[in-house]
Amino acid sequence: MPSRETILNATRRHLTEAVDIPDFDESRWLTFEDPLARFEEVLNSVGGELFAVPTIESIDEKLGENAAFTDAKNRVSLVEGAGSPTIDIHQVADPHQLDDVDFALLPARFGVAENAAVWLDLRKAKHRVICVLAQHVAIVLPKSEIIHNMHQAYDRLTDAPDLDDAPADFRKSGFGLFMSGPSKTADIEQSLVIGAHGAKSMTVYLVES
Repeated sequence: MPSRETILNATRRHLTEAVDIPDFDESRWLTFEDPLARFEEVLNSVGGELFAVPTIESIDEKLGENAAFTDAKNRVSLVEGAGSPTIDIHQVADPHQLDDVDFALLPARFGVAENAAVWLDLRKAKHRVICVLAQHVAIVLPKSEIIHNMHQAYDRLTDAPDLDDAPADFRKSGFGLFMSGPSKTADIEQSLVIGAHGAKSMTVYLVES
């Protein structure tokens, strides 16, 4: 018997039993007594850092303690009033010109305690590729916008009550992405490598107001 048939027959003999599709009962969703503490714990475990700041205006002072920021020659900021950008991304015609950006400061709509993911809504960014081209990424996240789990996250994206002019259908809401920590891989010999194919660091600035 050809080896192909041998493999297929063996597979057919070992089919797993069918199981019911899990329900989406909200009472079974992951929740946390302290979502912020959980968010910070997971963020640290995936290579990121979190710092609390009182206002947007105070972010620059905290950035001054970040070596990735102070050593950066080319900086981009999509957060008005913070980040001391050296490049105006809206004046850049070709996104390839952003390949030497050292540091990017980006706004997040909300964070997820379950996995420390932040939602970046980049529909209005001229070059959304900035979130993966920058050597180091910092995120500005409102303290009041941390939710428990990804079920709630997708509910928010579907309803989109807080997104400017956002359509009700998430599939038509334009470009956005979840980011959790810096770029990383453990595919090679199960050894964790930070900054493998994207940002080498991710810092979240949690804004009180």
